[in-house]
Amino acid sequence: MNREQKRLVFALLLAAMLLTAMTACAAPSESSRPIAESEPPVEGTSEPRLPDDQPSESGQPYAALVERFYTLVSDPYGFEDIAAYGEFGVIEAARAMEDKALDALGYTIEDISGDGVPELVVGTLPEHGGQVNAVYTLVDGQPQFVFEGWYRSSYSYLGDGRFFYYGSSSASETGRGFYTLTRDGTALTCEEFYFIHAVDGDVSDIRVYYNTTGSWDIAVSKETELSPEGFWAWEPPHHALPLTPFSSYAAEHTAGGPVRVQWAELQLPGIAGYEEFAADDGEYAADVLFAAGRAVTDFELIRLTIREVYDDGTFSYAAEPVYSLERLTPEQPLVVRMAFPGDIPAYGISYVDESGDGMTHHFAVEISGEDGSLLLREIY
Repeated sequence: MNREQKRLVFALLLAAMLLTAMTACAAPSESSRPIAESEPPVEGTSEPRLPDDQPSESGQPYAALVERFYTLVSDPYGFEDIAAYGEFGVIEAARAMEDKALDALGYTIEDISGDGVPELVVGTLPEHGGQVNAVYTLVDGQPQFVFEGWYRSSYSYLGDGRFFYYGSSSASETGRGFYTLTRDGTALTCEEFYFIHAVDGDVSDIRVYYNTTGSWDIAVSKETELSPEGFWAWEPPHHALPLTPFSSYAAEHTAGGPVRVQWAELQLPGIAGYEEFAADDGEYAADVLFAAGRAVTDFELIRLTIREVYDDGTFSYAAEPVYSLERLTPEQPLVVRMAFPGDIPAYGISYVDESGDGMTHHFAVEISGEDGSLLLREIY
């Protein structure tokens, strides 16, 4: 499927979802909320589907979701279908942002419901609108979808677990409301919901209605004295969530994750303290700095030798541990004196990223042929 075909598929999906929302809102129940039918009921139904590769490690249950959203933002046309709840708004926003998508969209993992369990929030950065596109929480240590937003059904964060909703159910109906995450973070509850309605379809007779259920039905709502002009002008101040842009996530995953490497003489004057190890000595040895953006465990300097050469000219490595640290922290980097005998890397590092995916990662230390800087390339 080429890009134009995928554009058409996405447009048809968007039209279908909006049509579903409009049809569903024509005669909603009193408990309905101003979000599209793609959000599952909170109680009494099956759980929403998540990507199949959700991790079971209790330390990093959101790792696969973050990776999935990074993939969607990197290539929002590269999907065959929308696999899970929460992805529609992210894909829509990424396509609208085009080349800016990785800088404009981001994520944060923090406890916004106040129950001590962190939520995953994905959305646009404040300078790009500050919309909340997807929220997940943990139930029994596993991610559970909570709600999603997109252009025609959007949410922004107000702070203290509260969200402001802005959306439309048809060409003549627009709603705004205040919602709060339940204490356990698994659902939104409506505090106040206001919507405009054209009486008998007459757009010259627009009235504002109110309820506390999120219903678009005037039969279960009260007419207010708020003017349409006042309704349109009303928007509360938003709270800026500290989102990490997906461009930073990309840089971390393509440049050694949370650990960076550089020539030590470029950095040593500004370091208060560091570990030292001499793997080599002599004329061709140089000091190399390994610094962690966040703490990693089971850090090892490894000596690399070629294990197997493949037909395409690539090869695999055998790794021999040379030096190890229980933890490499931002406060205490490591300086290694090591040699670079040729184009094939002689050394690498490995570590466990407990605040990332919890896996052991192995990298070769290489010299860039472009500018002579040091690089980390993941080898397995």
